[in-house]
Amino acid sequence: MTSNIILLSTMPISLYSGFCYWSRAFLTHQYIYNSLEKLPWDQVGEIKADQEKLTIKEKDASGDWLSLPISLFPNVCVMEELLRHIKQEQGLDTQLLL
Repeated sequence: MTSNIILLSTMPISLYSGFCYWSRAFLTHQYIYNSLEKLPWDQVGEIKADQEKLTIKEKDASGDWLSLPISLFPNVCVMEELLRHIKQEQGLDTQLLL
């Protein structure tokens, strides 16, 4: 069974009442989890999404913390808005390249 994304109808409420799940990663309003480890939002340095992949870099790290094919995200617009909301809500200096 393939489960790509679960979102409640109201995006900000979904952050507090659960999480957003993709096949190899999920988001909460506190952290992003890549099935091996959690990365708190205040440690995220950059989030980049283009036609091919989603890349997340940890602050002060040289390599990618997470890199996934964009095809795993069936509704990229929802993901982008969710990431913008988290950044604004928490006052993060994370660079969003979406």
